[in-house]
Amino acid sequence: MPELHVIDSLTDAGHPGRINEDAQGWNASAAFVLDGATTLGPSVAPPPLTDAAWLATSVSARLRENLAPPATAAGALRLAIAGAATRFHEMAGGPLEPWRYPVASLLGVRVAPEGAALFGLGDTVAFLRDGSGATWRWTPAAYGRDNERALARAALERNNGFGSGGGAYDEAQALAELRRKRAQRNRPGGSSWLVGVAPEAADHLQTRALDLSGPVTVLLCTDGFAELVDHYRRHDPESLLEAALRRGLSSLCAELRHIERQEDPEGRRYPRFKQSDDATALLARIG
Repeated sequence: MPELHVIDSLTDAGHPGRINEDAQGWNASAAFVLDGATTLGPSVAPPPLTDAAWLATSVSARLRENLAPPATAAGALRLAIAGAATRFHEMAGGPLEPWRYPVASLLGVRVAPEGAALFGLGDTVAFLRDGSGATWRWTPAAYGRDNERALARAALERNNGFGSGGGAYDEAQALAELRRKRAQRNRPGGSSWLVGVAPEAADHLQTRALDLSGPVTVLLCTDGFAELVDHYRRHDPESLLEAALRRGLSSLCAELRHIERQEDPEGRRYPRFKQSDDATALLARIG
């Protein structure tokens, strides 16, 4: 069976006044990151957790325990979601508005006797150098970010910049639109599925097999970290991997935060809902 080695990992809260809603984990045969979607109202999880942070950490713990051969990625994810769903419904004590159910994006890599593959749901991102030497980007998301950035720009203009909490997502019009979109996730017959409290989301897990003809290097990251490539354009997939291997993930996170807090603290050049999003990354090698 191929061997998986975690080289480096990092998770950094986007704002000192808010809890980190990302999570990550690994075991001998898998590694993954989770990006809890910002909680858009009151949480039912016990403080200081938000529902998003609670979901990410809960699912992460269960995946570390269960994601190993002979279990499939989808099977392990279904068990993890089912366990989280049972506990969340107990905490909630009754039905909630659809937008209040927590969701998270997931991206992981696993090795098994038959090979190795990426798996995920949502807008988490992988940057890879595969066994053939080719470098590329992969995300399970089937949607772009242009519309989100346009909404963020409008919210920043109405809000006159980021609020004291470092975000514009709680501006009235933006919040209403974000809640509307959140309510459409994980609906029967729908096309948008994320980790949450619906175990059937595991049936929509996206996968991609990896070329193992040579060593594979993979950087798994939440979209907050991937902005170095996808929004700020300071790196391409190849240079990001090279920098991660040479300088380490902490150095890249410092570069990310410098852009957000020193170069563009008001979001004028790079419109976004938060001055700094939570950022999580995990660098691994398969061989």
